[in-house]
Amino acid sequence: MKSRLLFPALRCRIGEWYYYVTYLTFADVVEWIKPTEEVHKSKKLSEWIQRILNSKHTQAIADYLLTQPERFFNSIVVGVYGGQPTWASIRVSVPTTIEFEQLSDEQEIELESSIGLLKLSGNENLFAIDGQHRVAGIKKAVKESDDLSKEEICAIFVGHENTPTGMERTRRLFTTLNKTAKKVAIADIVALDEDDGFAVVARRLVDDFKLFAQGERVAFSPSPAIPPSDRTSVTSVIGIYQLIQDLYPQKPERGLPKKSEVLRTRPSDRIIETIYNENCQYWTLLIELIPEYKEVFGDNQLFAGEYRSKERNHLLLRPIGQRAFAGAVQVLMSRGRSMRESIELLRSVNLWLHSKEWHYILWNPLQERMIPANRVAAETFLLRQIEEKGKSTKNDKRLDELIASRDQQI
Repeated sequence: MKSRLLFPALRCRIGEWYYYVTYLTFADVVEWIKPTEEVHKSKKLSEWIQRILNSKHTQAIADYLLTQPERFFNSIVVGVYGGQPTWASIRVSVPTTIEFEQLSDEQEIELESSIGLLKLSGNENLFAIDGQHRVAGIKKAVKESDDLSKEEICAIFVGHENTPTGMERTRRLFTTLNKTAKKVAIADIVALDEDDGFAVVARRLVDDFKLFAQGERVAFSPSPAIPPSDRTSVTSVIGIYQLIQDLYPQKPERGLPKKSEVLRTRPSDRIIETIYNENCQYWTLLIELIPEYKEVFGDNQLFAGEYRSKERNHLLLRPIGQRAFAGAVQVLMSRGRSMRESIELLRSVNLWLHSKEWHYILWNPLQERMIPANRVAAETFLLRQIEEKGKSTKNDKRLDELIASRDQQI
C-alpha cells in the first residue's frame, strides 16, 4: 500500500479533458510514478507513450536538483488508470480573521465545485505523459540524496483507459504537449540564464568589456547574424555567446569543468573570471593583429558594414566567419600553441570571402550570402591553409568534398 493516498486538488476542464491539479513530493514521485515498461508489457511502437529517456539528460536534471539552491520545475502531466480514484469537493468558508468580502452564492458554488480532495485507492497506475525526464531526474537525485524527498512538484492528473482507444487518446495528448511546447530561444538564454556560465560571460563582455562599450558595435538581434541594414556592428550578442563556447577547450585542463557542465550549472566565480579574461584577451589580440579590426574599432570608426559587401567581404566581420576563425584558434591552442601564436598564424591566410577559393565553402557568390552550414568546413579550410589538419578525419573529408564541388562550379 502506498504511503500517501489523499491529495488536495483543483478540478478543472479543457476541451474533452477533465484534470486535477495537485502536488507530489519527490518521495511520491519515486513511489507512485512507474516507467512505461511497467505500465505496458508490450513494447510495440504503437503502444509507446513515453519517449526513450536520454541518460545524459536525466543525469543533468539530477545534478541540477542536487546543486542548485534556486531549483524550480514546470508541472508534470500524469496519466492515471486502474484502481478507484475519487474526488470530493470541500466546503469553502470565508476566513473571519482577515478582511474579506462576503462570497455570493454563485462564487461559493464555483469554488466548491473546483476545490477538493483527490483520493487514490493505492492500486492505480501512474505514468508521466509530459515530464518523463524530470521524473527520471527526480528519482535519480532522491537516490543520491534523501534530503530531497520532501520537496514538491506540481502535478496534473488526467484519466487514462488501458484500451486501444484510451491509448490513442493519451498518445495524442502526449504529442500535443510535446509539439506545442516551445523550446527556449537562444536569445532568451543569453539574456536571462544565470546557470549557463557562457551566457553569464557573454552579458559581462557586452556590459563591461571596453571594446564593446556597453553594447556598441554589437547587434542585439534574435539570431547570430547581423541584419543587412546594420552597418556599425562587428558581431552580435548571440555571436559572442557562441564564440565563447568555440574558444572553450574541448578537453579542459585540470580545474576547468567540461563544456557541458558550464552550459547547465553555473561555475564558480573563479571559473567565470577565467573564461571572461580569456575572451577579453582574444578580442584584444584580434584588434592588435587584424588590420580590419583596427579600422572598425579605431577612433575613425570605419563602418563594419564596409567589410560585408560582395566586393569587400571579410571573414572576421561575419559572425559565422568569426566562429570558424575562433574554432581554428582553439584547435591550434589544443595542439600546444599560445593564443597569440595561433592568431598570428591564421591572420597570414586569405580571409577575404569574395575570393574564389572561399566560394561555396562559406560564401555563395550567386545568391550573395553566407553558408552557415559549412562553418566547420571553413574552420578546417583555415587550418589547411597553414598546413594543419582539421579537428577530425571526417572534417577533412567533408572539406575535400566541398572543394571538389566548388571546382566543378567555378
